Amino acid sequence: YKDSFLDLSRNKLSGLVFWPLRNLKILSLSSNRLQVIPEKSFYYMPSLSYLTLYKNPMSSLPVQLMGHMPYIKTFHLFNTNLTTVPGNLFTNMSGLLTLHIQFNNKLQELPSDLFCCLPNLKTLSLKSNNLQYLPPHLFSKQTTLNILLLNSRKKRIYICT
Repeated sequence: YKDSFLDLSRNKLSGLVFWPLRNLKILSLSSNRLQVIPEKSFYYMPSLSYLTLYKNPMSSLPVQLMGHMPYIKTFHLFNTNLTTVPGNLFTNMSGLLTLHIQFNNKLQELPSDLFCCLPNLKTLSLKSNNLQYLPPHLFSKQTTLNILLLNSRKKRIYICT
């Protein structure tokens, strides 16, 4: 199929296990009850171009979550209970253009090298999180970034230089 997709959103899922889905292009797991995402859940989805995980109560993500995803363009990760994310989360997503990590009330910190491997990123939303500090050089490799949304519920976000 040219545009294979799997929409599992709004199904009250509390767990998941995936087998290799090498031709899957679009995956939506949003608005479920996922508290845990198993390690290597998205390891064998190299054709994925669009992934949504928003509106799930997960509080952490495994270090080994994503495999090689050269075609991924859009990733939505918001309205979760995450306090941080693994530093290598986007390492295998060099084609990512749009990233939304927003409305995560408990998200307090980001690893300093989180965006290091996203040379094509054009839109990044970090708005309405609980971030109080951003590491120096967090955006230093984002030479193609056109839109950066940082507005916060707090009065100030400190970017250390």
